[in-house]
Amino acid sequence: RLADGDRVVFIPPVAGG
Repeated sequence: RLADGDRVVFIPPVAGG
């Protein structure tokens, strides 16, 4: 997944910010 924040809810959302 791309680290563009928590826009795309994937598992797990580690790049959320």
